Amino acid sequence: MEQNKQIHEKTALKDNTRRAKRAVFMIWVILVLDVAMGIFYIRKYSLLQQILDGSMLPDDIWVDAYDMLEGILALLYLLAVLISGITFIMWFRRAYYNLHQIKDDLSYSEGWAAGAWFVPILNLFRPYQIMKELYEKTKEYLVEKKRIHPDALSLEWVGWWWALLIISSIVDRIIFKLPQDSLEDLLTESVWQIISAVIGVVSAWITIKVIKAYADVEPLLQEKESSGPNEILYPSNER
Repeated sequence: MEQNKQIHEKTALKDNTRRAKRAVFMIWVILVLDVAMGIFYIRKYSLLQQILDGSMLPDDIWVDAYDMLEGILALLYLLAVLISGITFIMWFRRAYYNLHQIKDDLSYSEGWAAGAWFVPILNLFRPYQIMKELYEKTKEYLVEKKRIHPDALSLEWVGWWWALLIISSIVDRIIFKLPQDSLEDLLTESVWQIISAVIGVVSAWITIKVIKAYADVEPLLQEKESSGPNEILYPSNER
């Protein structure tokens, strides 16, 4: 068993730094788009309210311009989400792969770090379980090897990360099913769209924290064991 452990410690891990940076960059793009869309929907709600109150008359040019802008924003957002999903899963899978090289007791194969996102029902909880294990097992290993402080790599944000992803998905489904037959319906839709944008901003910010917190300690998985307490590292973003 001890010999097997030593073999694992000598296994070269794959660099994950660039993947983490790409994933974080794309989530920043989504955050900016969520802010832009939130501002757009607030303005849209205000104008719809003025039309409903009779203080402004609907104008075909105005309606066409807003529809076009909303379509462009939606298309950009969809494209950003697709690219972000790819970059995130690439980072996530490699992180779990690297952990597999030093830990024998993980619950799932590294392929599940990618595949779990695409399996109905399972995608409601399995990615969270893998992320939680990624944090817990990495922390357990690095604390044992005296490479990080016991208070480092907290799970504090992981629960919020997953909860907001689920909530965001539910809100998007609600918006998709809303009727659009009247001005009142469009006002209601705008309110839900504003809520969705706010959730999106918070969710993106927390996702960035989750990725960066792990990316800060992942290189330590292959470093030499600390020779004393003064060498124990505490990630800067968790102080």
